[in-house]
Amino acid sequence: MLRNHGAGPAGFQPGGAMARELRFATANSYNAESHTVEGVFAAGSPVRRYGFVETLNMDPAAIDLSRVAQGQCKLLDSHNAFEIDAILGVVEIASIQNGQLVGRIRFAETDAGRKAEGMVARGELTGFSIGYSIQRWVNVSQEDTGVEEWRADAWTLLEVTLCAVPADPAATVRAAATSGPELPAHQTTQEDDMTRSAAAAAAPAAETPNPAPQAPETRAAPPAAPMPAPAQAVETEARTAAAPAAMTPAQTVVLLERAEFYGQRKLAERMLRDNAGEAEIVAAVQAAFRAEPNENGRIGGPRAQIGRDETETRRQGMEDALSIHLGENAQPSEPARRYMESRYLFEFAAEAIGHRGRLFETRDREDVLRRAFHSTSDFPILLENALNRALRARYAVAEPTYRRIAQQRTYADFRDHISVRDGDFPQLKEVKESGELQGGTFSESKEKTAVKAYGVRVGFTRQLLINDNLGAIQRVLNSRATAVARFEDETFYAMMLSASGAGPTLLETSRAVFNTTDKTLAASGSAIDNASLGAGRAAMRKRKTKDGTFIATAPAILLVGPDKETEAQSVLSPLFAAQASNVPLFANSLALIVSPQIVGKAWYLFADITAGANFEWGLLEGYNAPRMRLDEPFGMQGISVSLEHDFGCGAIDFRFGYQDPGA
Repeated sequence: MLRNHGAGPAGFQPGGAMARELRFATANSYNAESHTVEGVFAAGSPVRRYGFVETLNMDPAAIDLSRVAQGQCKLLDSHNAFEIDAILGVVEIASIQNGQLVGRIRFAETDAGRKAEGMVARGELTGFSIGYSIQRWVNVSQEDTGVEEWRADAWTLLEVTLCAVPADPAATVRAAATSGPELPAHQTTQEDDMTRSAAAAAAPAAETPNPAPQAPETRAAPPAAPMPAPAQAVETEARTAAAPAAMTPAQTVVLLERAEFYGQRKLAERMLRDNAGEAEIVAAVQAAFRAEPNENGRIGGPRAQIGRDETETRRQGMEDALSIHLGENAQPSEPARRYMESRYLFEFAAEAIGHRGRLFETRDREDVLRRAFHSTSDFPILLENALNRALRARYAVAEPTYRRIAQQRTYADFRDHISVRDGDFPQLKEVKESGELQGGTFSESKEKTAVKAYGVRVGFTRQLLINDNLGAIQRVLNSRATAVARFEDETFYAMMLSASGAGPTLLETSRAVFNTTDKTLAASGSAIDNASLGAGRAAMRKRKTKDGTFIATAPAILLVGPDKETEAQSVLSPLFAAQASNVPLFANSLALIVSPQIVGKAWYLFADITAGANFEWGLLEGYNAPRMRLDEPFGMQGISVSLEHDFGCGAIDFRFGYQDPGA
């Protein structure tokens, strides 16, 4: 007696494209004049899929070969149906002989076709792989085996592929003037070592990390009626009902993961085989969980854990995978692994809108992108989030020089912000015998800085979105992150070098940051040497807080422009000097920073920013990097994207720097 669980294995969708591989034996049937070779495309051998064994019905009435008659059954390179260069030839004829699907292929007169032809002629390629879609299953499992066996009773040959590591030993390239071998009465089950090109059965994430879209087929005529069951299957009760509606493999995987979370995976698998819908399975799993006693013997509800539903899990997995492809340096999350093989933006768009057809033509890809941007799908948000994550990752590794001499702060809004500096805290005072603490006051700074909004509009062209494999978009993000860091550098130094290099005027002193009155500016210019560096260090050590307390801060950074770089390097070089006056006294105490924004001979000393700084910079609260925003939906010229950034900088003190005009 045969068991019957429905119209197909769990998660099966009619028309889904699948693949199986078949071994060459020799290349004796190769004809150099006609550029053809004959072979066995399929033998119907049992192939182990996830959770069941698959066989193909090799009766002529069960196989739709209409694509061969129309010249639309191509010989492909590795099941690649997206690129013209992947077409290696065409299947000229195909038929059933001795229970096998045999045929002849003709190689294309292209570089790729000639290369494949040569490898077949020399015996370097060892097998075929066929791509096919299954329209109807029949469960032919035996009661005593414990393993479900499903037979494809109506299937369509879509394409033939050359492969190097086949799985089915029953098929061979025919030797000249010979016929195919007879099949044994009982074939052994072979392990399936390839992935399906589209969804056909449910599998865990590790088995089907990224199910590809299924192929829509236009057949020349309705398929022939299925052949009668073999003699040994006459007494079976196999039934063929409709497959579960509109559940993708990814949704099936997530559904099984949710069921496993509640300890009800077997229940979900059984209901999938019985053709139950998604909502029905979820309700049954939750009801079964609530009905089971917990570890303490009490009836318990769902555990106090917060989880994502399958839609959120899918969306998050796609966003993670897309972010990594665009340049984010991170390991893919478990939901992201099933999308890591996608390389084109239109593939993510197709997944987002649930498109299951193969995207052969540019028009199809453009249509998918347009639907993804204009429909109610979350693809625009997903793409925007992925762009910003990748942009943040690139921006985080940028190192503009101004950050070495300015302290960072966060701006709560766009209004002026007052800075309370180190050293403004009141000094400790002696505690009298009575134990009373004397009061002190802050010397509040009057300096104010603010953040400003900046932005520019950039475009992702229609050609880039359709044709590119995310590489060009990644290069755009890299260049934009670098450009933003360069913009910050230019903005900061324009502020610092304002007023002919004297810097902004401070409210505290009504003088510029660098001036001779506060001894932050050398009276005359000097070359960089031990004497001039010593003068600058002495000036910085003598600085006092607003309350009159010595800060005693030594310089830690020597900032110069390109014109002074070599001179600074020679002074800070740790090499032994023959004369005492040339001993590099500051070699181990000053770090050299060179900025092209410093023009001319001037050079600067600055304290380490942990001790204090004359300048500060910051971003708007909640935004730690520039961001991109999709301005317009997908149109004839692509999409418009705004690059926005909120950045502020300004002067807050004069005590932690020193300028020498240079000589």
